[in-house]
Amino acid sequence: MRVSKPAACAAVGLGLGLMLLAGCGKSGGAANTAAGGAANTATAGAPGAAAPASGPDVAIQAADMPRLKAGYWESTTTTNGAEAEVHKICESGKPLSAPPSMGKGCAALTFKRTFPGGFVIDANCADGPVAMKMHMTASGDFNSTYTTDSQVSMTMQGKPATNFTTHTVARWLGPCPAGATPDD
Repeated sequence: MRVSKPAACAAVGLGLGLMLLAGCGKSGGAANTAAGGAANTATAGAPGAAAPASGPDVAIQAADMPRLKAGYWESTTTTNGAEAEVHKICESGKPLSAPPSMGKGCAALTFKRTFPGGFVIDANCADGPVAMKMHMTASGDFNSTYTTDSQVSMTMQGKPATNFTTHTVARWLGPCPAGATPDD
């Protein structure tokens, strides 16, 4: 799935479909940032370990993000209350990650696992005259369904901030169609 530059920046993850909205590029499975598998309950330093029963969020590394179940996913995304967009993407099952450009220019890029088992991604990035702040949450089993919510604020020197609020619900449809190549 490919999304427009503003939508990509607003949804670091639309591919965290956990499709992370990120550094203005291709989105993928958490958005290339969120994902899943039944065994994807990773916490900091302990891939596959169960999340704590209660307590504060736990900082994790990008590699500890969940994996989307390999196969064909459908995501329904609404940005700023506009009409929903539906996208279908063939996912490989790779761990969710931000696009390679996401970390560049980011003074802060953090990943956390919440004690109920969700994920939080926060980014504060700048590229020349453009700055972006993003907060994204993702939850679900990442095998059959997941949901992401993100708030992105983009500013350009001399212009007012542009804000995006994005909500995505994704569901696994089954194996990828014959001959389909994963898009993530």
